[in-house]
Amino acid sequence: MDTLRRWMLILCGLSCFGSLAWGGEGQGEFAPTLEREGQVLVRNGSGVRTRLVFDVYAIALYLPQRAETAEAALSSPPPRVIAIRLLRRLDGRTFAEALWEGLEKNHAPDALAPFRDPLARLRAAMEAAGEMKAGTAVEITENLHGETSILVDGQALMEPVREPGFFPVLLAIWLGPSPAQESLKGALVGR
Repeated sequence: MDTLRRWMLILCGLSCFGSLAWGGEGQGEFAPTLEREGQVLVRNGSGVRTRLVFDVYAIALYLPQRAETAEAALSSPPPRVIAIRLLRRLDGRTFAEALWEGLEKNHAPDALAPFRDPLARLRAAMEAAGEMKAGTAVEITENLHGETSILVDGQALMEPVREPGFFPVLLAIWLGPSPAQESLKGALVGR
């Protein structure tokens, strides 16, 4: 057997092992409900983001009530939470670049214009965060006033974004017309 084929089999095997250890869809890692600002949020869906054959992070979406479509989730009222758990080491610059790519794929430049300052602050904060280890928890929360906060392992990554509408701009990375991963989009809306 040639070397390339052997490495491909090893990588595929590791990928399958990681998925089995995780439980496939990542359902077991996230609580079925969260409480924010006195409201119980339900886990709308969850899944695992893969890149090539590697599991990169698990993600869950929490909403005040179940949404059956991406459009309904994007327009759901706050509070809302995106919970992310890294499944492998990732540096802040790489994470920021991936988010930026998702923003550009799902929004016209004029739609992002009102959020230029908070997006620049987010990118700078992520790059400054440096390396994030497997197991790192990222929580993006929109409060009842439409303000968005981002926590990394329970610590604020940056000052909250006060501009309403910022949370759905970020959520579109996973639920927009060109999502980070089509199967993940379906998993987040419970399909």
